[in-house]
Amino acid sequence: LQFRPMVYIAHPLSNDWEGNIADTKRYLDAAVHKGWLPIAPYVMLDGILIEPQDRELGLEIDFSVIDHCDEIWLCGGRVSSGMQIELDYAVSIGVTVMNVDTVEDVPLNE
Repeated sequence: LQFRPMVYIAHPLSNDWEGNIADTKRYLDAAVHKGWLPIAPYVMLDGILIEPQDRELGLEIDFSVIDHCDEIWLCGGRVSSGMQIELDYAVSIGVTVMNVDTVEDVPLNE
């Protein structure tokens, strides 16, 4: 097996949950096809963590995943309040941060 760097895909979710989940899946697809191991736990947990109090649990899960990632990508062209929390955490533990504004900006893993 070839090692693929794991990247956390951070993307805005509020305002248009379904549209943003679909957009996140496009980033996941592009990353896989360019040689990365992308992860977005909030996509996997879509429809499960739905109560307002679940936000803290969701962030705990996100932080645990970010702990194991090589990079965090800020996708979608803007940083939401949740993404800012994820970004601050990633920076605090030394994870590389990249802005990936559009799907076309997903870099090739060489």
